[in-house]
Amino acid sequence: MKMKRIALAMAVAALSAQAQASGFQLFEQSGSGQGRAFAGMGAASDDASVQWYNAAGLTAIDGHQVIVGAHYINPRAKFRDDGSTVAGLQPGPDSDGGESAVVPNLFWKGRWRDYDLGLSVVTPFGLETRYDSNWLGRGAGVKSDLKTININPSVARKVGNWSFGAGISAQYLDVTLTRNALVTPGSDAEVKLSGDSWAWGYNLGVQWQPTDKDVLGVSYRSTMDQKAQGEAKVTVLATGAVLSNQGASAKVTLPAVVDLSWRHDYSDHLSVLASATWTGWSSFKELRVVNSSGSTIALTPENWHDTWRLALGANYRLNGKWLVRGGVAYDQTPVRDAYRTVRIPDNDRRWLSLGLRYDVSPTVKVDAAYTHVFTDITPIDEKVYAADGTTYIGNLTGSYDSSVDIFSLQLVWNY
Repeated sequence: MKMKRIALAMAVAALSAQAQASGFQLFEQSGSGQGRAFAGMGAASDDASVQWYNAAGLTAIDGHQVIVGAHYINPRAKFRDDGSTVAGLQPGPDSDGGESAVVPNLFWKGRWRDYDLGLSVVTPFGLETRYDSNWLGRGAGVKSDLKTININPSVARKVGNWSFGAGISAQYLDVTLTRNALVTPGSDAEVKLSGDSWAWGYNLGVQWQPTDKDVLGVSYRSTMDQKAQGEAKVTVLATGAVLSNQGASAKVTLPAVVDLSWRHDYSDHLSVLASATWTGWSSFKELRVVNSSGSTIALTPENWHDTWRLALGANYRLNGKWLVRGGVAYDQTPVRDAYRTVRIPDNDRRWLSLGLRYDVSPTVKVDAAYTHVFTDITPIDEKVYAADGTTYIGNLTGSYDSSVDIFSLQLVWNY
């Protein structure tokens, strides 16, 4: 199987038609943060969801708390052909690879003696795309279903004007990836890869409160080394005949993340937050797939580059029941034009977010948020191969017109 078809499978993780941050990263871990485009999450004090962005933020949350949230992601990734030369594959309809999905999150916050404790269950990386089975680019990709679940206990302690936090992560990755490749003229075969793996990592965070109105936060999430193991299978669609089926595995280093955040409370009603988030995507230099005997099946250079995400937002307390939020963000893509694929037709993104919080009672709050993500027209020129993964049959050449709508809902319960 050609490397570029399985590279993203082994590299990825969560549910989202196009991952909603750089590459296949997901920021959607907080319904309250969504309303600000996740500005200043490393210095925020909205609720216990801040622990995912900076574990030290647990010290700003009183008592015990449980959060349950979900994000409905509705993407559009419309491909337009512009002179593709894919031999033997007849042009099908121009296809929209966007696939709607729901990304859940769960948080708990407690306390033991002088320590604040936390637990996050989130999906930090992910991808789901699905094209028409007869579209022109089916030789490059049809379905990508890539998920992660990250379980992250954390602990924090406040010492004077400083707060310190740390945690460990256990991350599960599961992937299924298909493409329809040419076997003989007029006959397609499904090339399918499936696999899963576990990986471990850690996170560190610090918050400093130099004045009564200001909080500064710095946090770090480590790289995570995933080795997905599974099988690569080629099946003729017309007859169901299995042409090949072998064990396969691939290693990938998921990136480190550093967040710098600031919050300024102008009054009891208004807070302004900002953040700059660096993601070390240059760790994704290549993807090497090997079979069960250790021989390389394929090798593809990826050469992604590090990215920055910049966000600015605000909270405004209207009264004792209602709080409104708003934010904007700019999110760089790590994907270089020469390495863009139909599985991640990624480009720089601009976010516009609005949110509301309603205090149902002193112990129960509900957050709702909406985000629209804008993306420029994105060119693609990807090589396409036959079922053997080595016979070149042409290029898929065109562009993507993409955008994303995100709806978030979250319940916060103090007990």
